[in-house]
Amino acid sequence: MEVSYRWLADFLDLEFSERAVENYSRRLTMAGAEVENITYLGDTSDITVGKVFDLSQHPKADNLHLAKVRIDNDQNIPTITAADNLRQGTLVPIIEAPGKLSGTEIEPKTFRGEESRGMLCSKEELGLEEKSSGIWILDDSKFSVGDRLSEKLELDDWILSFEITSNRPDLLSILGVARELAVLTGKTLDVPDPRFDSNKPAEVEIEIENPEDTPRYTARVLTEVEVGPSPLIIQHRLAKIGLRPQNNVVDATNYAMIELGHPLHPFDLDKISGGTIKIRRARSEETLTTLDGKKRNLQNHNLVIADEADPIALAGVMGGQKSEVRSTSKNILLEGACFDQARIRESSQKIGLSTDASKRFEKGMDPEATKLAINRVTEILDQQNSFESGTEFVDEYPSPPEPKKIELRKERADSIIGIDIDQGEIERIMAGLGITVTREGDGSFMATPPSSRVDLTREIDLIEELARIHGYDKIPETPPKSGAVNLFSTKKERVINRAKTVLTGLGLYETISPGFASGTQLDDKSGLVDLKNPMGDKRSQLRSDIGSGLINHAERNFKKGIDSISLFEIGNVFQPGGENPEEARNLGIFLGGRRYEGIDAKQSYTFRDLKGILEDFFDSLVVSNYGFEPGGPEFLHPGRKAEVFISNNPAGYIGELHPDHIERYGLPDRIYLADLDFDMIVARTRFEGNYEELPKYPSSKRDLSLTVPEKITESEIRQTILSQPRVESLYLYDMYQGEQIASGKKSLTYELIFRDREKTLSDDEVEEIVREIRKELEEMGIVFRE
Repeated sequence: MEVSYRWLADFLDLEFSERAVENYSRRLTMAGAEVENITYLGDTSDITVGKVFDLSQHPKADNLHLAKVRIDNDQNIPTITAADNLRQGTLVPIIEAPGKLSGTEIEPKTFRGEESRGMLCSKEELGLEEKSSGIWILDDSKFSVGDRLSEKLELDDWILSFEITSNRPDLLSILGVARELAVLTGKTLDVPDPRFDSNKPAEVEIEIENPEDTPRYTARVLTEVEVGPSPLIIQHRLAKIGLRPQNNVVDATNYAMIELGHPLHPFDLDKISGGTIKIRRARSEETLTTLDGKKRNLQNHNLVIADEADPIALAGVMGGQKSEVRSTSKNILLEGACFDQARIRESSQKIGLSTDASKRFEKGMDPEATKLAINRVTEILDQQNSFESGTEFVDEYPSPPEPKKIELRKERADSIIGIDIDQGEIERIMAGLGITVTREGDGSFMATPPSSRVDLTREIDLIEELARIHGYDKIPETPPKSGAVNLFSTKKERVINRAKTVLTGLGLYETISPGFASGTQLDDKSGLVDLKNPMGDKRSQLRSDIGSGLINHAERNFKKGIDSISLFEIGNVFQPGGENPEEARNLGIFLGGRRYEGIDAKQSYTFRDLKGILEDFFDSLVVSNYGFEPGGPEFLHPGRKAEVFISNNPAGYIGELHPDHIERYGLPDRIYLADLDFDMIVARTRFEGNYEELPKYPSSKRDLSLTVPEKITESEIRQTILSQPRVESLYLYDMYQGEQIASGKKSLTYELIFRDREKTLSDDEVEEIVREIRKELEEMGIVFRE
């Protein structure tokens, strides 16, 4: 959201200097209303109203005109222009050279022998419209020669760009920002209280089909309206924050929306059929041509404003062309409504249309603000003498909510914030935020937040308000009483932190996904959990596995030309259950493309790369008794997959993605995935406090070359060798199948490391251990090669 600093100054007394703007912006940011950017608009010289007293053709250029412009009794400025809408005697905006327009230098020039010492400006060049056909011709009833247009346009201004979080719709207005700044600085807030009294009935009826969709709908009729341009100050204030001025009626509704935060809409009452305004769901095959000229096909999820014949607006999103306010409109219906935020979000997303109004309604609007906003529009138009009479309100408010009452305990606030906040300071902050508080005794208060603060529902919310307004930077740093602080309070948090450190150290990049099912799931036989209130078609179900999301991330990267991808994610997965879905935390790993390592830089990832990563991962987390057995889901390659076991319990799978799935996703030839039960890993880790004394005695090494039947897995051999008590570790460093090895056999070569913790092993003792290993392996049908 963008806010004009000068407009903000309408609500409280502000200093006009760059230093003041930066200071206020910093204080707002520190309190949670983040100012992302500050843009200064004052890099423009004085724009003066001048009168064209002489106009002629350029003697040496057919498409140029010479205009002499008088800006006071003593000064005439020669200019050259290509605009053909100038007439002698008209008033025009001019910048005298040397000067600037939005930072662009304007210098005196001579063109084909004729001098130009000024620049005539169009509305487009001054930011008042998107496209101009000529110089801006000023109304001589509103301007005089010598007037400073810069002041009327408030060009000496700053635009503050805010990043407003979804839980603070009250800050989507200048009043909301002004309230924050007032309570932060102690300045007095000038709260608007527009009023318009009338006993004239509106002669329209409101019919709400479903109060859950439309908690409140308020309207007023203005008669004999003169539709025309808005005052210059309103036009330029809207233009400075990116809203295109249209006419006084539409501009007044936009102006009130920016000031107060509540969207409004004007209808041409004479274009509405019948005397009843209906707020209902769209019916099948209904259509609506919206103000942008597009014909919209409506569905039951779209909430519409309708007359007795057809929809006339897409509720909370955009009005329709049929009832658009035009220069010929005479009677106007002003709408101020409150719609269900989930309904407007779904309607906006499914029809593919997002507007300033829908963005506000999606965050939640204050139902108590509808009358205030309509009164403000009425006040603006009344000040312009733009209508003859107005009616009283037509107001449908089926179920006004009860005001929230929240207990606030000073003792609890002091404990959480860490400082002693005076009771008077608590009352000042609460009152400044519009929260009514009464003392209950014993340092407690009963607080009633305003209806605009939809985010304040619990005591902790009020405590957060105290902390941020008091100032996080004013809370002193307090060192912990003990010397050691573990930032990860639970074992799961500590394991997650360690796991991420290990996996990134192994060259993998972490991904973070929102947990929704994206596209086709790998295990399409597994049911998905449907959401009751989805945020769109792409976020209507929860994911059942991690691998599908990793594949989607990789697919986008491969399409962008990245040819080596290694990813991991630790996140929640869901399976349908009883009343509630079953939720678990899994670890997913993805490898695909080139390895980019050493002499194998052009080689692709292999199954062994994935298995090696998991072995290093388990070893780093001190997960013992893990192993790999042939097997795994059907979406993996039948000959290159394995199930993972931890202490003989199934913990997940690793393997190569089946070629059919690779073709479906459009991936490179070989893709490797792992999906593991992370909660089981957490339960089996022993890396904390698992330290051993460095060995006192040296190790011994031997190499063993084996000829092994194919049916015997490497893990069986490993377990047999490691079962010997003085075998410290072993490494498989060569595997061969070929002409020199009999069919159905494979050659494996290991390096074994022997160590005794109590003494140095002799050669004879090592040979005895090797004989025991040989005996056990030969019983399995394994032959030793000398």
